[in-house]
Amino acid sequence: MAPRGSVRSLFARSSYDRDASEYTSVHAPSDHGSHDSASEAGGDDADVLREEEEREKLLAGGVFSRTNSVRIGKKVRGSRRQAKEVAEMMGGKRLGMEDGGEFGLGDSEESEDEEETRWGEKMVAKPRKPTKRKVLAVSCLLMTFLGMVVFGSLGLSRGIKEGAPRLEFWNGTMGYAKTTVLISLDGFRADFLGRNLTPTLDSFVRSGVSPEYMTPSFPSVTFPNHWTLATGLIPEAHGIVSNSFWDPELGKEFYYTDPQRSLDTFWWGGEPIWKTVENQGGISAVHMWPGSEARGHGAKYTDHFNSSETLNRKTDRILNWLDMPANKRPSFIAAYVPNVDASGHRFGPNTTETNQVISDVDAAIHDLFMGLEQRNLTDIVNLVIVSDHGMASTSRDRLVYLDDLVSLDKIEHTDGWPLYGLRPFPSHSVEEVYNEILSHHKDDSHWQVYIRDTNMPARYNFSKNQRIAPIWIVPEAGWTVVTKREYPPGTKEDYHPKGLHGFDNLHPLMRAMFVARGPAFQHLHGEGKEWLGLDRHSGVVDAAKTGGEVRMGKVEPFQNTEVYRLLCKSLGLKEAPSNATLSELKLVKEPKPEEQKVEVKPSSSKSSSSVPAASAVPSTTPTTAPSQVSSTAPLAESGKIIEVSAPIPPEGENVKGKGGKGDGKNWWELLKSKTDRLKHEMEEWWGDLWDEQEKKEQHMKGKEAEKEKEGEKQG
Repeated sequence: MAPRGSVRSLFARSSYDRDASEYTSVHAPSDHGSHDSASEAGGDDADVLREEEEREKLLAGGVFSRTNSVRIGKKVRGSRRQAKEVAEMMGGKRLGMEDGGEFGLGDSEESEDEEETRWGEKMVAKPRKPTKRKVLAVSCLLMTFLGMVVFGSLGLSRGIKEGAPRLEFWNGTMGYAKTTVLISLDGFRADFLGRNLTPTLDSFVRSGVSPEYMTPSFPSVTFPNHWTLATGLIPEAHGIVSNSFWDPELGKEFYYTDPQRSLDTFWWGGEPIWKTVENQGGISAVHMWPGSEARGHGAKYTDHFNSSETLNRKTDRILNWLDMPANKRPSFIAAYVPNVDASGHRFGPNTTETNQVISDVDAAIHDLFMGLEQRNLTDIVNLVIVSDHGMASTSRDRLVYLDDLVSLDKIEHTDGWPLYGLRPFPSHSVEEVYNEILSHHKDDSHWQVYIRDTNMPARYNFSKNQRIAPIWIVPEAGWTVVTKREYPPGTKEDYHPKGLHGFDNLHPLMRAMFVARGPAFQHLHGEGKEWLGLDRHSGVVDAAKTGGEVRMGKVEPFQNTEVYRLLCKSLGLKEAPSNATLSELKLVKEPKPEEQKVEVKPSSSKSSSSVPAASAVPSTTPTTAPSQVSSTAPLAESGKIIEVSAPIPPEGENVKGKGGKGDGKNWWELLKSKTDRLKHEMEEWWGDLWDEQEKKEQHMKGKEAEKEKEGEKQG
């Protein structure tokens, strides 16, 4: 221990303060006495410096402190021990302020615990309290994140009703949602079937569901009827009232072959099926369908019209769409085939040339069927084949000259063809022109004249739209209204076109076709697929290859306004407003046992059994009027999983495609399918929750409205 004098010199102000002379020394008592001489104090300088160095090391953090550094604001381990050591160094005392004294050494009445507490408080830095600004910023971030989660969930729940269709079927390679393919054979008259020209289509009729014919809408021309097939609306409702017409409100003319005059959005009313699909979260693909190129009415995949498109190209296009990955694959495909109509116009409906085209189209349908079977999609994809109208032969002996009925200088606009819509100049009234035409009508005349607003037949549904001309001359089927400028009287050349349509939609020659097959219609037809065992050249069927009992589902004839609803139901969609009237299809009668089964006859060893393919399809018998549409049997319920031969199995089960195709589902595809199904179930739960909330809100609004009405009455 150093002498007191040295310690005192260490803390004397003369050692570091130039004003130290003004201060008096404070002497501390000692057991060993004091050294008063300066020499004794100076002799202890080395010891004092050494002790000061040791003290500074202790105060700087002890043996664990970093070299040449001092920790500030950190708790120093062993602080209690350091305080005692310093006290021992200072002669058992601690530095402090005595009562009434200056800096120096002195006794203290404080307890040891208080010493240690005060020492620890000096050496330990208290943590900073967060500022209000930081607390507010963190709170805002958390609230923003929570809001994003909530609104994202609500948005997802709203999208459930309009979310991506879930995968319900498995073909051994990929999962498939409900899928429907619609094919239109323009100008394919109902009685073209059963003429030994269409073995594949005839087999399709015997294996699917169909009426004897489907009634087109009036007028029975291409654009109005294709838009009716797509929307379920009659022409007067969707606005495409003919292939060409004048709109007096717009002061513009629609002409179907001129994109500049036909593709503006305002012409096309209603919601086509491909937009219904996409508005509810699905994907659509449309190949050359009339109206699909109109602005605002296109599908995700839209092919523009190409008159030179080959049939095999159309088949490949459909199959390629079905081969796309699930997240890009369309669940609805519409394809337009104009070949039969073009041949019918050019050569006539009952000619060798048109028969050949009909046969070529049938071969293309066969290729499509085989492509579906190779992909194991025959029992997964709904296939619907329709036509828009029929076709009638023309002749130069069946012409009605408009010039002979009315003075053409009274007519400002003419609409339609082969029937004629007339718009008189303002200087000539509708009644004046009508009476002039009517004066030429005789009992043996092959035409009728109508005023839109007075005597137009109600069954035409062709009067409630200003785009419909006020006067119409409607010729009988096979007759044509022409002008002498178009075809001068006495001309010996054949009249062209040799085939026409657009006549009374109830005439047998105007009848269209409808045939469907697939999971949405399986309750109406047998399991067998006759075309799989069909030899198209010999016309025989190997019954062992058809995959089950071949049974045709026969339903009552219906109008083409029903097609849109049938398509929506096949896809489980909520339909837009339409003119459909049937809630479901119903079989006319159950076929007799001898009609259900295909007759099996012995054959060569290569074929277990065979039967002529065309013999079972009855030809269409013309009648004067179609039978009435009856009520019908239920389609597949919307949203219900339809079981087929290869559904998605429960988790853990082995999956085998039908006919040995796709012998197993790898673990990744199985996991994906299960994940998609779980996701869809969660989304449905959210959707139901959201629907309940909306119903409650609507109910509350209704009550509030009732209270307001009651208040107004009382007031």
